[in-house]
Amino acid sequence: MNATNRRSMLWRTVAMAAAIGLALAAVFITGQRGGERAANSPKTAAQILAGIDPADATAYGLIGDAEMEQGDYDQAREHYKKMIALRPDLSSYSRGGQLLWLTGHRSEAIRLLEKAIRTGGADAETTARCRATLAMMLFDDGAFVPAWQTLQPALAAAPRSLPVLLAAGRVTSARHDYGAAAQFYQRALAVAPNIAAFAALGDLRTVQGEKAEAEKYYQQVEALHAANLAAGQGDHLEMARFYADHDRHLAEAVRLAEPNKLTRNVREADTLAWVYFKHGDQARAEEAIKRALSHGNLDPTTQFHAGMIAAKKGDLSAARRYLAAALNFNPEFSLLEAPIARTMLQKLGRGAGSASAPPAPRR
Repeated sequence: MNATNRRSMLWRTVAMAAAIGLALAAVFITGQRGGERAANSPKTAAQILAGIDPADATAYGLIGDAEMEQGDYDQAREHYKKMIALRPDLSSYSRGGQLLWLTGHRSEAIRLLEKAIRTGGADAETTARCRATLAMMLFDDGAFVPAWQTLQPALAAAPRSLPVLLAAGRVTSARHDYGAAAQFYQRALAVAPNIAAFAALGDLRTVQGEKAEAEKYYQQVEALHAANLAAGQGDHLEMARFYADHDRHLAEAVRLAEPNKLTRNVREADTLAWVYFKHGDQARAEEAIKRALSHGNLDPTTQFHAGMIAAKKGDLSAARRYLAAALNFNPEFSLLEAPIARTMLQKLGRGAGSASAPPAPRR
């Protein structure tokens, strides 16, 4: 190797190290800003990496991740396609599958996640997380048995994986095996304190009529949120959704969610719409739910939120359509909200069983 080539290689190595350092610093800063969007910094770092080495599949994945976070789904699709072409593996397939799911291509998404699992990850934990993602897709489609079957190898291979335990809790809750669900959530808490498990345990107590016990878990959610804030960890949108779901501290829910009021991210827009709706801001709820439903988002919870917002507006036809969609996709999409959806649909003059079919998924 001559001196010119050595200098070129050294430059590429230094530049790539600098870009990786920038990406890591940006990720750290994002986590410290308490929910403030900082996706552009890691995206810029990844773009530098891609410019240095156009064959670096990881760089395209990181760019796509940042675009997903920002709601730039068309751009994310192109970068994920490049990643898959360069490195067809669990990481690239699972990214592409999650984008397909979010944009309504449900069958294609499931097939790509199945392909990711067959490809296998670098370790058992990685593959288990992919199985948890696929299980939640099947769950949202109301396929409880396939979802549970998908989780079985993950529970065996990675019994302390938080996504796997939370997914197992949701599936067993939907099957009304509340005792098993509680055990999975307790196991999740043994791995790490987390809002999802505390809230789910409270919901399990609520549906069993144990309101005082439920309140203890809900207070633990709030205590964990306070601890996260003190530690500089952002959980703003997750907490805003919790408050809205449980009709608690709704003004605070708005305060937590509003930094994302212009978001194009459909999941963030869904949370924002629900928070506005619960706080009584119908106009803003209607505007936000339109963004949440864009790009073909068929999430049952989002459909439920859209139905409730439409009912409040007086658009009863749309309300029936969205509520029926939520229940037809998954009649047990939420311990607390599925019963509300059924009651509202009956109140609007058409029971869940005779409801019109949901919008056809773009499979």
